Amino acid sequence: MSNGRTSKSIFATAWKLLKLTAEQWLSDNAPQLGAALAYYTVFSLAPLILLLLAVIGVAFRNDPAGAWSRLTERMGYFLDKSAIQVVEEPISCHLIA
Repeated sequence: MSNGRTSKSIFATAWKLLKLTAEQWLSDNAPQLGAALAYYTVFSLAPLILLLLAVIGVAFRNDPAGAWSRLTERMGYFLDKSAIQVVEEPISCHLIA
């Protein structure tokens, strides 16, 4: 009989812990802070890419397009193909011009 009570007390304790965690998570405005972080991350990518392009242009004066293609190849390990295309389109127009 004590085994039944022990399992009930474990579930009750786990439920209380889960409830307390959810309350604390919501009281800290975690969803709003996460959305703000995602928003600022998205809008900070464009200036970072331009800065990266400038550094590549200075470092690889002879072949910036080749350097950029190697860099996008490496980014393929971390990003989806559609994300790389979004990054590549404005850069390739700039490198061709």
